[in-house]
Parts: sequence; C-alpha cells; structure tokens
Amino acid sequence: MEMAPSPDEVFVTVGRELGRIGLACTLALVDPTGGQARTAYDSREAGSAPAAPGLPLEAVDAYRRIAAGEPYVFSPGSLVAPLLFEDRLLGFLSVRSADLAEEAIPALKVFANEIAAAWRKAQLVRDLEESLRQLRLTQEQLLQSQKMEAVGRLAGGVAHDFNNQLTAILGYAEILLMDCPPVDSRRAGLEEIVKAARRAADLTRQLLAFSRKQVLQPRVVDLNGLIEDMRGMLRPLLGEDVRLETSFEPAPLRVRADPTQIQQVIVNLAVNSRDAMPSGGIIHLATSSLRVEGGQGVRPLPAARPGGLPSGLPPPELAGLPAGQYCLLSVRDNGTGMDRDTLSRLYEPFFTTKAQGKGTGLGLSTVYGIVTQSGGQIFCSSQPGEGTVFTICLPRDGSEEKSNGRSGTALPVAGGTETILVVEDEEAVRELVRRTLASAGYAVQTVSTGAEGLRLLQADCQAFRLVLTDLLLPGGVSGLDLAGWVLTAGQGPRLLCVSGYSEQLSAEAMSALPPGSFLQKPFSPSELLRRVRAVLDAV
Repeated sequence: MEMAPSPDEVFVTVGRELGRIGLACTLALVDPTGGQARTAYDSREAGSAPAAPGLPLEAVDAYRRIAAGEPYVFSPGSLVAPLLFEDRLLGFLSVRSADLAEEAIPALKVFANEIAAAWRKAQLVRDLEESLRQLRLTQEQLLQSQKMEAVGRLAGGVAHDFNNQLTAILGYAEILLMDCPPVDSRRAGLEEIVKAARRAADLTRQLLAFSRKQVLQPRVVDLNGLIEDMRGMLRPLLGEDVRLETSFEPAPLRVRADPTQIQQVIVNLAVNSRDAMPSGGIIHLATSSLRVEGGQGVRPLPAARPGGLPSGLPPPELAGLPAGQYCLLSVRDNGTGMDRDTLSRLYEPFFTTKAQGKGTGLGLSTVYGIVTQSGGQIFCSSQPGEGTVFTICLPRDGSEEKSNGRSGTALPVAGGTETILVVEDEEAVRELVRRTLASAGYAVQTVSTGAEGLRLLQADCQAFRLVLTDLLLPGGVSGLDLAGWVLTAGQGPRLLCVSGYSEQLSAEAMSALPPGSFLQKPFSPSELLRRVRAVLDAV
C-alpha cells in the first residue's frame, strides 16, 4: 500500500483498499486526552470524513473494552482492532463483512498496526512540513530585518552628512536672500536655492526617520485630538473624489510620541491610500484601545466599516505583543490593493510602484522608521482589488502629564546682547551660526571640540549665558558630555543642543534635556534665532 501524502488521505486509501476486497470499515481516532474517539472515516459515508463530534470511549462497548486492555473485539461479521503505534493507542479499525471469519483476525491486527504506522508517519511529515514552513518564514523575516537595518545604517550616515551641508547651504542662501533687494535679478535664483535646500532637507528627514536615527522630541499626545486637528489639512490634500471618514475610541488615547512625526505618519498613509484610488474612494481613520494579557487574544477595532472597505480587524501578529495597554490607529482604503511581492518590499526606501517622477519611494519607509523609533509596530493587510489596511500599535501612556495634539506656535525673531559659546566641529556650520548670532547682536565665541568647550566652561562658566553645542563631536568629550556638565553646573549657562541625528541619544537622554533645548539640523537662521531667544527667556 502506497502511503498517502496526508494523515486524512491515509484513511481514505485504507478504506478504498478494504472496499476492493469486500470489507466495509470505520476508522476512529482517539483524542490526545484519551477520553474520546472521533470517527475519521466511514465507508458508509461515501468515503468522506464525518463531521460528527467525538464520543466518550465508554459510549462504544468495543472501544471501551479495547481501551481496558482487550487485544480485539470479534463478533460474527464484525471485528474491532486497535490502531497501535509504539504501544500507544491511536484509534480503532472496525471491519464489517458477512463472510468475516476468526481466521482473518491475525492478519487484520497486523494490518491495523500498519495503518497506525502509516497514519503516524504521515502526521510527522505534515508536522515537519509545517516546521519547515515556519523556519522559512522566520528566515525571511530575519533577512528582511537585516536588510532593513543595513539600508537604515547607510541612509542614516548619508543623511547625517547631508544635514551638515544643508544647514550651511540653507543658512547662507537665506542670509543672501534677506540682503537681496526685491527688484534684484538674482533674487529668483536665491529663492530656488532655498526651495531646493528645503526639499533636500525633507528627504534627509525621511531617510533619518526610516533609519530610526532621527532625534524625536516626544511628549504625551492624544491620538484622537491629533487626528481631529488634522481634518482640515487632510481634506484638500486628498482631493474631492476621496471621502475621509473617521471613528474614534470614546476615551482619550494617550501615547508618548513626537506629535509632528505622528502627523507625518498619518499624512503619508493617507496620501498612499489616495494614490491607490485613482478613481476616488473612501479613506477611513479609526482609533481604538487594546489590552494584551498573557495568552489573551485581541479584540477588534471599532465596528464602523464603510461600504467597500476591507475588514478593520487587527492583524494576527498583534497577538504576539507583550502584555500591556496599547493604542491602535488604522488607515483603511478601498483602493487597488497590493500583491505579495509588493508587500514584501513595502518599507524599503526608494521602492515605489508609482510612475517615474510621481513619488520618491520614501513615504512608507518614513512611516516605518517613525513608528518603530516611537516604540510601536506597524502591520499591513492587503489583497489586489480588495483595498489595504495599515494598523499602527503604540504603547499607551499612563503618566499624569497633560496631553494635547497641537504643536507650539513660532516665536518672532529677536536678537540680544548675551554671550554665547558655540561648540561645533563642522566649520561651515560653525561659521554660519557665529555669523547669524553676531548679526543679531549676540557676543559669540566658537570652538570646534567638546574638550575646548569644557575647558572654557570650567575656567569661567559665568562668562556665558548660553552654550550651543552639537551632540556629535570628535575627541574624548561628546556633546552629551558637555550638556551633562552644563545641566549640573548649578547657576551655569542655559543649554541648546543641535544635531542631524545621534545613535547615542536615547529617549532617556532626550528626556533629561530641558524642554525646547534641542534643535534639529538643518535649520534656518531665523529658526536658530527664535530658538536661542526662547531658551534664554525661559523661566
């Protein structure tokens, strides 16, 4: 007898073989607890597996007797034999025929054991195939993670270098623009330089977000309020043929994140959904809460489901989250959807399915970077022609810090007469900062290393009202070291840190900095002057 490729087909094959020699049969399996037997095959059911539930062994006399130790149960025209594999009772073989004689019992008992061995081997093959499938899946996930990490490191390094150059380009271009009369023919060229520099700065921010090396400024924010505040901005962005719908968790959903970056996530996902619906459609933003306990499943997102949208149920991967409370944000559309190959490359930087010139391929990689750097996870479910669901999961914040979804308003540009120590290793950036501050009336002293800055501060820290330092400095004294000294100096100077990114700047280190004491590169002269004045005037 040829072994069937699956356990169920083993029984079908056995039934057919016995039927050819005029024997009707029933095959039953004992459940793992050993208390019940379930009919897996019955020749009277035309070879199909009956859907009847299992019966207690005591309910069938022959099963009960064999389970108690009898080697078989024979009656005229009927034999019930155990399916034994390595002395373990797997089930029962029941054979029926008017011509069945006792002389056939030994052969049928041997046949029953062969059936048990074949079924068990088929089950082991099935288990092995499932293990191999899981292994391949794990390997694919590991390779994808390693690839994303490698690309992220490259992207972060490139963006860091670009940010220093862009700070100088943007800064000097804006200075020249301020000095250029409106009627000057060179003004248009300078404006284009500023626009190009700002576009390049946006690209580096996206690269840093993907590589998870962007310095975030997290605070407690309510997801519901954040989305509500974005309605006015999203509607014109999506166009007249796209309907925006929302459904919110009734209670506030407080997360600790950089609100500007979470807004970027929502915009990128909404624009991605819009582009997947060239003829218009529906985008639905929904929030909900989630509690994960040991072994507990997840509950669905809000029941609201506009017509034509894919299901809003959380993806199965959420079941693997650590125990705790979470806030979920889903973005659903009824667009074209994506195939498996596209899904496998979804967050790769510069990967896009859009026509040339229609996208940079950084939108979703930016989303991925921001979410993961914020301590969250993102999942995507999609089928061609069935739309797409993105689900973002962020840890819920339980602190007493007041939350809102709004960022601060810009302060007017103002100068001063205070003395400022600038510590910056990039000569072009250092000179730009010196020139900008000096033109606003400040007294400025510059150094290129943390060690030089520390020597000046230790000699007379009261000589300076503000220390402006880059966080990434060469030599033995880093910007973080310098910042730590300033913060513990008692009545020492105020502190303002700048950086394109820092792998060393953890969330804990960031939270130790005074509010408003960090400025992301690249920055413009006006942004620098506003932040310097705000730090100096802070109570």
